[in-house]
Amino acid sequence: MFHIEEVLQVKDTEDVKLVVRRHPVALVPGLGIALVLIVAPFFFLFPLFSWGVPGVVSFGASIVAGIVVAVRAIILWNADVLIITTLRVVQVDQRGMFSRFVTEVPLASVQDVSWRNEGVVDTVTKAGTLSIQSVGTSPNVEVRRIAHPERLHELLNDLRHRTAPKRSDLPPDVHERLKRIMADVEQLPEDALTRVEAFVRSQDREQAVATFLDERVPEGVGVQEHMQESASEQEEEQEMDGTLAVEVRPVPDSVTVETETSPNGTDSSPVPPVTTP
Repeated sequence: MFHIEEVLQVKDTEDVKLVVRRHPVALVPGLGIALVLIVAPFFFLFPLFSWGVPGVVSFGASIVAGIVVAVRAIILWNADVLIITTLRVVQVDQRGMFSRFVTEVPLASVQDVSWRNEGVVDTVTKAGTLSIQSVGTSPNVEVRRIAHPERLHELLNDLRHRTAPKRSDLPPDVHERLKRIMADVEQLPEDALTRVEAFVRSQDREQAVATFLDERVPEGVGVQEHMQESASEQEEEQEMDGTLAVEVRPVPDSVTVETETSPNGTDSSPVPPVTTP
């Protein structure tokens, strides 16, 4: 039988949260073959025994082979486990009686946890595939035909949140405020959590756009409002430039200024006649 001590040395600050094996439906192929090897000879009992010693040997060999296949399938299923602790995730992939692969991923390196159901068998048996993606040099982990992958998904995300690195530059009173805020957030209903998540993502998106445009968004002002104000300022500048612009037209070759004579015979025009060539 499988023992955790064979693949994992638990640290003093570490606790084993869960040891998970694949769904029992994964035993069906191996046990099915074993059942055929054990039961089939009884349908040919008289023909086999009529052959004498070779028939008896074949009968016994088939039964023994079926038992070996069944025991092997059970041992491999029992040793193929996923171990979740407060610090890491360890996958033990038992591929044969003498072949074992162990993969270890620290929770601090886990980037994403996802699960999926594929096919009728997974849907009926509530089994699925759990995928763990890591960053850096840590390998990825994928476990197929595991029971209730949604529960493991929730557990891993909770452990990731608890083991996330904390900022050490914050004063103690800020840490206490953060703890109270997190306690309040955990008690929020599902719809409220969805709104909070959408708000945080929108803020991150606005800051990303501001960084991309190399603009500093004032505190308390959204990116869209800031961009609208910038556009209004540009329009005002264009209007001011338009009022200051002077339209220059070409001067004609000659300009004649005519004058009018008043009834008393004097020139009433304030400007004398000027003719330019």
